[in-house]
Amino acid sequence: KNGAKYEGEWRSGLKHGHGKMVYANGDVYEGDWMDDQRAGLGVLTLANGDTYEGHWLADKKEGPGRYFYVSTRKMYEGEWVDDVAKCGVFSDIPIDAASEAGLPHPDDN
Repeated sequence: KNGAKYEGEWRSGLKHGHGKMVYANGDVYEGDWMDDQRAGLGVLTLANGDTYEGHWLADKKEGPGRYFYVSTRKMYEGEWVDDVAKCGVFSDIPIDAASEAGLPHPDDN
């Protein structure tokens, strides 16, 4: 319909269970769905390369998670409430976390 493509589990015509959504803007979410909304554990990779991995509730970041800012090579790790970072640590992306998240090594440039 809107250029987005979903592959995964359904229940009663709604995205429910594990699935992958590729949005029309190039963003990709892979993880858990409940009643057509992101809920549970999932990874959102934005078209610009930034990545959030963590918990979701009612289609918003909620609970523990990590957000990787690719352009600045920074990472926020902490708690999210209603899609907003609330309490955590902002730091340089450690090499092991970068490779774990599939980000390029800083020496690869």
